[in-house]
Amino acid sequence: MKTDKDLVGILIQETNSEGLITLCQSHGAFFTTASKFAPGCILTNNDGVVYRNSGTAAAPVWSAIENSIVKSYIPTANGTGTGQITPGTQIATVTSANADHWVTLPAPVIGTLITLVSTNTTGYEIRTSAPATIGINGGVGANAESAIAGAAGTMVQLLCVSATNWIAWSRVAAGTLSVVQVAAA
Repeated sequence: MKTDKDLVGILIQETNSEGLITLCQSHGAFFTTASKFAPGCILTNNDGVVYRNSGTAAAPVWSAIENSIVKSYIPTANGTGTGQITPGTQIATVTSANADHWVTLPAPVIGTLITLVSTNTTGYEIRTSAPATIGINGGVGANAESAIAGAAGTMVQLLCVSATNWIAWSRVAAGTLSVVQVAAA
């Protein structure tokens, strides 16, 4: 562990190969100093709240991470509210009432793995936080989405592999593996 003379009150636990902070604790003010924190950096403040840099190294954006690993979501007509997957979600149950409603993925952070499990037989759709520039299985476009067929117990996993793409695959209750539809409008 180390400190940085420009970041008084920050205890640095890990840095990446570029010297950017990837894991730290704040024992004082909450810092937004540019060019110090890697995208995806995890910061715990002195109250135990965990934040992730969902911005860039040049312009950090600190978003609180939900402390619950398993969350429940209900797809919506615009992917907001109960359809907005929050940063830090690892496993999500999805209960859909309309196959044309969708859940929206959080901003991409390379290495993020999200598992969605359907709780009923109504399908739903998945969109990225910016469908025109961030794809699912390489598919991008205005309002691009991947349709998920309705089947209770269907599991979809999405892995963020770059700032512009998530790779997605699924398994039905019997365990059969398949590729999730390439996002399209």
